[in-house]
Amino acid sequence: MLGAAAVAMMVSCVQVPVSKGVQHVVVVWLKKPGDAADRERVVAASREFRSIPGVCDLTVGTCVPGGRPIIDGTYDVAISMRFADEAAMQAYVEHPDHKAAAETIIKPLAKKVLVYDFRLR
Repeated sequence: MLGAAAVAMMVSCVQVPVSKGVQHVVVVWLKKPGDAADRERVVAASREFRSIPGVCDLTVGTCVPGGRPIIDGTYDVAISMRFADEAAMQAYVEHPDHKAAAETIIKPLAKKVLVYDFRLR
């Protein structure tokens, strides 16, 4: 049974237009760059974040190297999530499932992680 806070966050996602809210982008460089098994572990763990209350949208994938100098083709996995607001994003960051995946899967495999958060307009 969902708690009132979880239901409120799910309802708030439905009511938030795609052009509103907060975007949370995580870029991961692996300790073993290009390792298919490690990439898949990070991708699979990230997909599970969809079940965390407050996540309105989640996409995850691997790098598409480009031929232009402006494209950074050195990372392994990128994750992008949309939240209704900063409070929903903070609740996600503090959620036990997020913390467990970050500590037991992502951090042990990652050489570097960068996070970019921005308000959608």
